[in-house]
Amino acid sequence: MSLQELSVHDVALRALPAIATAFIVHFALRRRFRPAPSLGGFLTWLSQLTDGMTTERMASLCAREWTPERASRIIAVLRRRSPEPSAAEVLKGISPERRAVAEPNVQLALDFLRGYRALCTALEQQRALVKAPKAIDARLGKLWAALQPELPYARHAEEWTRLGFQGQDPTTDLRGGGGLALCELLHLVAHRPTLCAELVEAWSDPASPTRRTQPRSLPLALTSIHATSWLKALLEDGLLERSLLAHGAPRGRAAAPYTELLPRYRHLFVELFEGFVAEWCAPRPI
Repeated sequence: MSLQELSVHDVALRALPAIATAFIVHFALRRRFRPAPSLGGFLTWLSQLTDGMTTERMASLCAREWTPERASRIIAVLRRRSPEPSAAEVLKGISPERRAVAEPNVQLALDFLRGYRALCTALEQQRALVKAPKAIDARLGKLWAALQPELPYARHAEEWTRLGFQGQDPTTDLRGGGGLALCELLHLVAHRPTLCAELVEAWSDPASPTRRTQPRSLPLALTSIHATSWLKALLEDGLLERSLLAHGAPRGRAAAPYTELLPRYRHLFVELFEGFVAEWCAPRPI
């Protein structure tokens, strides 16, 4: 039957279930959420509808102690709201007394979101350094000077394999991680010089004492490059959020906000690298 052949009565009968459902949803929502008297209020109401977090519930959640688990819930809600609200907008309609208690944690969550975006931008900028040969060459020079200062620097040389690269040109190993992989390796060498020196010695000299105590030796550069990729993948999948929150967990409401996450990300990178090396080099049962 075509639409033209349907009478008004038939159309009304067929539409009745949908109309009834719409009224049920409408009145259910009216009981749960306050009506929106303005466009701004409507957008607030719409955001509450989509993320399931009313202003009252948000205020109650933010008034409790700041923990990584609780912070993740707050951040997940705020991340879905577009445009990003201010702390005052998130707690609009809450009494001044309750707002004073909840607002610091709302601000911490907003700071984390901004810091998280800034971190992703910074990592992409460092990754893009691979397209700047002078910047890469300068960093390779620093790496060479830190790990084998007794040798004259050479951009293409067999000595790069001592440091854990696969060939005479170290840039061929940077294609996956880009300049970010080199920046992470430099950070590792600067903050764990003894560990890096031991890995280089064990990898380059089979007769070294270090190699005898660590038979499962590792190429420093390649291991660091892979660790860079692992950590970046965890960040992109959203699996580092609680770790970043835990490393920067405030010890009180007056603690510094999460506006700078790169140092915490670097710290996680060092922890990941050290953990992998420890597991790899651990003695295995015969």
